[in-house]
Amino acid sequence: MSFSRLVLPAVLCFLVSGCGRRTGEALERLAIPPFENLSGDPAAAWAGYALSEAVAAQVWGSPRLHPLRVTGERDAAAASATTILEGYLVASEGRVTLNAVRRDLKRNRTLARISVEESFPDGLLRLADSVARWVDPQARSFDTSRVDALRALAESREAVDPVPALERSVSLDPDFGGAYVAWARALLLRGDRDGALAVIGKARSRGDRLSEQRRIDLELIEAVLTNNRELRHAALAALSRATPADAEVFRQLAREESAARRFDNAAAYYRRVVSIDPSDQDGWNSLGYMEAGRRDLDAARKALARYRRLARREANPLDSLGDVHFHLGDFQRAEEYYLGAYEMSHAFLGGATLYKAARARLMTGDVAGANEIFGRLAADGPFAACRKAQWLYLTGRKTEAVAGLRQVTAPEVRPLAEAQLAVWDMRAGKREAVPAGTSFARQLSVASLLVDRRFGEAMPVLRELSAAADPLGSDRVDVLLAWALVETGRQAEAAPLLEVYGTPPAGVEDPLACLAFPRVFQLRAAVLEKQGRHAEAAEAMDLYRRLSRP
Repeated sequence: MSFSRLVLPAVLCFLVSGCGRRTGEALERLAIPPFENLSGDPAAAWAGYALSEAVAAQVWGSPRLHPLRVTGERDAAAASATTILEGYLVASEGRVTLNAVRRDLKRNRTLARISVEESFPDGLLRLADSVARWVDPQARSFDTSRVDALRALAESREAVDPVPALERSVSLDPDFGGAYVAWARALLLRGDRDGALAVIGKARSRGDRLSEQRRIDLELIEAVLTNNRELRHAALAALSRATPADAEVFRQLAREESAARRFDNAAAYYRRVVSIDPSDQDGWNSLGYMEAGRRDLDAARKALARYRRLARREANPLDSLGDVHFHLGDFQRAEEYYLGAYEMSHAFLGGATLYKAARARLMTGDVAGANEIFGRLAADGPFAACRKAQWLYLTGRKTEAVAGLRQVTAPEVRPLAEAQLAVWDMRAGKREAVPAGTSFARQLSVASLLVDRRFGEAMPVLRELSAAADPLGSDRVDVLLAWALVETGRQAEAAPLLEVYGTPPAGVEDPLACLAFPRVFQLRAAVLEKQGRHAEAAEAMDLYRRLSRP
């Protein structure tokens, strides 16, 4: 498994639907769909939406449960809800009765029932308050006292164009934060950035008359609209304090910290995720990687052991164990875990765990053994020929590698093949083969600078590529950045980049890999020698020489 950066669509999903992954056994994730209208009068349907809206908002921030606004039970399952609050209402002759049940979704059994009657429509907010305090005695007050404002918000939920109803809701209660949030989201989803920002500005003018929940919601929407990472992080941090039972908020924060390579913080957030739900497989897996990022192999093993117990029949826990051992330089154990993942499932990652095992063996200097493992790979798929050529080059058979790669004609592979050939040609002193307009332009640019030994010019580009790379899989770029630093006399700055090895790719290599391997061992030797660790430096240099033989 590899990590991806926190991207705006993930935050948008979080903002719009409260969507989540796997969570919810230790603390409750309560799905609250609209209550069904059994009044025989379709005009009363809005009340079902209004009640669910108000109840969810009132129990928001509970330390023991997290409410999820959903459309129905199927949506609840997709959001990993553990329980559901569902029921029906009957409105007649100025009265409304709500009958509701709280049901355990995992065991499919009813936990509790409630029946409440109030005047209609004036008593609807009192009814919602009764249900919310039945769910959580510490429920907060709803953020409007105007039933007509709540009705307009509820009617917007089923409207083709929700904006007019939301504008009406705000006009009826200028301090109704829920309406501002729904209005800004509606404009965000239709792509009206300026309109959404104007709504946020209007809401902000109301100051603390809007609830804390709504102010945080609006900050998150603004962060998406403006692509403001600092604002998004601050809003998520505030949300984590306000909603201690929402694992997804902590997961979002962990992803941001991981992308910034603040692995201590990321690990702490993932520990919070798994403390909320000890059965969260993604949380344990991600925690294992973050512990490896912190360079704590023992902690990484323990986290992934928990993941492995939760996913006994899956190959991914073994692959993850291989990755963290590879990252921290235990190549023998990494190979064992990769091979174990392959034996468990040949189809997992398209069989790429076998390639990763070969790369782990190659890092020990055993080229013959690595070739034997690589030879077991199925030679099918459009990228197989490219992968084989790259392997030949990494193991010293450069002429054969170039000849093989020039035979690749598959359209989906040609951009990579051309970029790889261009880098190989640069190393051989041939520049006329560099393709123009390729998607690998940045890599080719920095490769040219490195081959020409223009390390000072290469360094800013390498820093950008490193910052944009997978934080635990960027060994190729980080090695090249370390190379530029060592060559410019900055060994101390290069040292942390050479203490870990990243993770091998699940398939073809980056075109720059041939510049990083086996150079990583030469660079380690230089840094270790500077640190006075002469025996380790000699070992690394010996490995470099063995892997550099033609």
